[in-house]
Amino acid sequence: MLKRILSIDNFILLVILLVMINNVEHCAYVHYQVARQVFDLAWMNKAHSVAVVIIIELSIIVFVVKGDHKAALFFTMMLFVLSMLYYDFRTFWLNAAYEKVLAAVTYSTMFTASIYIFSRMYAAKRMTNAGHAQLELELKQLRAYKNKRIKELTCGNCGRRFESDMSKIAHQRRCKE
Repeated sequence: MLKRILSIDNFILLVILLVMINNVEHCAYVHYQVARQVFDLAWMNKAHSVAVVIIIELSIIVFVVKGDHKAALFFTMMLFVLSMLYYDFRTFWLNAAYEKVLAAVTYSTMFTASIYIFSRMYAAKRMTNAGHAQLELELKQLRAYKNKRIKELTCGNCGRRFESDMSKIAHQRRCKE
């Protein structure tokens, strides 16, 4: 039970969750500001902005796990752009604060891409686990078939095993035991 709880799958999900939690407040703030200032949506509240960001983040995970990487990348880019809207790049650039531009791009890329990258890692791990389960099933079926054939190729009288049905039939004609 403890091994299952401490599995790599659960650890990857924990990292995704922590990245999402870290990113939600920042992106929700930006979403809230954009909605109120740019689109004049006075009814927009912070809870709605948090919900929107969580939906975008969860969409990335769902699309990656389901194998729709184009949609996942699209939502990742939406989240990246939303994160970038927080920073005043014009002021940074005019004041030659290039380190702030670099820090802003790095921060936004790190947290939005992390959701996508760790989701891909989780999906790959799930596929590997599913592949191992399928392989185990096939091996079990092969073992059962092998045991059945061994039984079929064994003489019921003396217990001797044969390589083919023909050799067993020829033997059984002569076997007296």
